Amino acid sequence: MTRALLPVYREWPLIDPNLSSRLGGMARRIVPSHFRKDGRPKTGYESESVARQEAKRFGKTYYRCDFCNRFHLASKS
Repeated sequence: MTRALLPVYREWPLIDPNLSSRLGGMARRIVPSHFRKDGRPKTGYESESVARQEAKRFGKTYYRCDFCNRFHLASKS
């Protein structure tokens, strides 16, 4: 007797698996302000003062993310 396979709940994918073929290998991230290039979320800071201190420590800048409403660090351009 075999067990019936149960349906697996999957959340909406943050990365479109077919996007790279349509865009010719361009960036695959849907929310680039929140995720790193490897697909993991960036470190989020709840207060602007902590983000400012960390940005100064690492020589970066900070911004408020419109996805999670926290502050992330970014390279100065």
